[in-house]
Amino acid sequence: MPKTETMYKKILVPTDFSKEANNALETAAILANKESSEIILLNVIEDPYSPVFKSIGGISEDIMSNVFVIELKKKIRERLDQIVDEKIGEGLNIRSLIKIGHPYGSIAECIREVNADLIILGSKGSSGLDEMLVGSTAENIVKYVKCPVITVKEKCDLTNIKSILYPTDLKEEQEEALRDIKELQKAHNAHLHLVKVYDSDFVTKNEVETRMKKFAEYFELEDYSIEAIRHPDEAEAILGYAEKLDVSLIAMATHYRRGLEVLFNTRISKHVVNHAKRPIWTKRVS
Repeated sequence: MPKTETMYKKILVPTDFSKEANNALETAAILANKESSEIILLNVIEDPYSPVFKSIGGISEDIMSNVFVIELKKKIRERLDQIVDEKIGEGLNIRSLIKIGHPYGSIAECIREVNADLIILGSKGSSGLDEMLVGSTAENIVKYVKCPVITVKEKCDLTNIKSILYPTDLKEEQEEALRDIKELQKAHNAHLHLVKVYDSDFVTKNEVETRMKKFAEYFELEDYSIEAIRHPDEAEAILGYAEKLDVSLIAMATHYRRGLEVLFNTRISKHVVNHAKRPIWTKRVS
C-alpha cells in the first residue's frame, strides 16, 4: 500500500490479558507500525462498590475493598508494564492506562480523554461474545463514541485491505459511516462491495439493484460493485457472500439511539459477529 497520511494517530486497545485481547493488540501493533500511531493499552478494574461486583462475590467491606483494589491494581500495573516494555523494545509507540469502574463506561471515558481515532477489540468467535471486550460493552462503546471500532478474532493485517463488504439497508443516515469507509477505501485502494439482502415476493432483484445504484450515486461511491441477494436469513447471506468474495473486511453502520442494532442486538447480528472469519469494522451514525 502506498504511503498515505496517517488515518489513526491513536489506537485504543482494551485488554483483559486474554488470548483474544492479545490478538487485538498484535493487530493494532501491525497497524501502528505502518501508520506511526500510538497505542493506548487499557485495563478496566471492576468497581468493587458496584452491585455487579458484589453479586459475583466481591468483598463488600469498604476497607477490604480498598485493599483488594490496591493489590489488584499493583498486579495489573506490573503485567501492563511488562507488555509495554516488550512492545517498546519492538519499536512500538505504546503506553498503558488503568481505569476503575464499569468496563463500557471506563472505556468510553478513556476514548474521550485520549482522543482515540480507532478502537480494536478482541472477540472470542463462535463460542460467544467476550463479556469484557464485546457484547454489551462494545454496544455501549459504539453508542457513545464516534470513532470506528474494529473487532477481530485472530491477529490480522489491517494495513492490507483489498476489499470491503458493506451490507446496507439503503437509508440516507449512513453518511457518516460511508464517509469513513470511502476514506479507508481510498487509503488502501480497496474495492467496495455493496450488498443488500432482501426477502420479499413483492420486489425483484433488478428493482433492489436499481435502488442500490441510486444509493451509490447519492453518496458518490467509487470503485464499487453492487449485489442484491434474496435470502431468508440475512446473516447467512452476508457471511456466505463475504466468504465467496474473500473480502478483507466487513463494514457495518450502527445507530446512536438503537445501539448496535445491526451488529449485536439481533440474532442476525450476533450470528455475523460470532461466525465471521474476518475483522468487522463499525461506525456510529447519528
